[in-house]
Amino acid sequence: CESEGDIKFINLSIPALASLFPPEPGVSFQKGFFTLHSYFTCKDKWLTASHHVEIKDFHLEVAPEVEEVFGLPVKYASELYHLDTLSFVVPMNGSMGDPQIGARSAVEQILLKVLQSKYDDPQKAKKWSQRGGNYFGKKIDKALSQWMHAPTP
Repeated sequence: CESEGDIKFINLSIPALASLFPPEPGVSFQKGFFTLHSYFTCKDKWLTASHHVEIKDFHLEVAPEVEEVFGLPVKYASELYHLDTLSFVVPMNGSMGDPQIGARSAVEQILLKVLQSKYDDPQKAKKWSQRGGNYFGKKIDKALSQWMHAPTP
């Protein structure tokens, strides 16, 4: 496991990427580009990584009857359906057998960027982004952990 490096995926089409996963009923990815730049080191079976994500020109259509998108209530997530640019970092570290992904941190960064334009008080935006990061981050961390530990067919 002794290694280090970086990997870049630049301006991948979000609609094309979405087609690789099971469809979400009532959701249509119209356009958008995804860039991922990951830096990693692995030493003594311990992985440390930082994944910088950038989303550009993103447009998602959601049918009016849809109440949840990817497990999030539409009323809370609708600000993320049309984005000019959004960037955030997803930290990752732990043993190679059980690395921990920092979904809470990533969700908090995303929410803070969205909420800063909604609130005049930066402390209020920070408070709600931390709450949302904790709430949704725990759900995402749990789902990722189950996925990573699922038996291979």
